[in-house]
Amino acid sequence: MEAKPTEPTNPTFDGKKGLVLEVWIKKGGVISEICKAVGINRSTYYDWVKNDLDFLEAVKEKNEELIDFAEAKLMQKLDEGNLTAIIFFLKTKGKSRGFIESHEFSGPGGGGIPVKMYDFDPGKLPKPQ
Repeated sequence: MEAKPTEPTNPTFDGKKGLVLEVWIKKGGVISEICKAVGINRSTYYDWVKNDLDFLEAVKEKNEELIDFAEAKLMQKLDEGNLTAIIFFLKTKGKSRGFIESHEFSGPGGGGIPVKMYDFDPGKLPKPQ
């Protein structure tokens, strides 16, 4: 019988679970690298995530920290006037102001694209051999 996850209680973690959380940021949240650094199998990590809601919540919090870190770096690049960072920021955060990528397709000379419609009758398909 499979163990049910426990309700989250915001604990601190000892042992290898604690080590996983300690090295999380340094290893960029890459599970295989984290497991290697701590000396556990990936399956052990995934069992912990599946069966321990406290650990799952702690992992989610570590992922949020990584996103915060990346956002801070992006903001630094924006402050420096980095064009790539500016474009990325506007494409992701400026959609409501029209900063989106769209693709327009047209036929020869900028006109419409001719489309032929066919009736489909599955009964007229060749029989498989």
